[in-house]
Amino acid sequence: MALSNRDRVGRGFEFLAEGLAPFVNARMTAAVSEGADWISIMEAREQTKNGGAKKFAVNDPGFF
Repeated sequence: MALSNRDRVGRGFEFLAEGLAPFVNARMTAAVSEGADWISIMEAREQTKNGGAKKFAVNDPGFF
């Protein structure tokens, strides 16, 4: 069965996230205090800003 355009775009975003993850992780790790978890910092910021407990994942294309 052929892929739909939605499936193609979804796969493209998955590949994009996979490729960007090492770069983003390295830059964000360098930007926070040593030993700090930058993903936890982003989640806490989201909680404070919007009152929601959004979970972030490095492999989520929407996170970038």
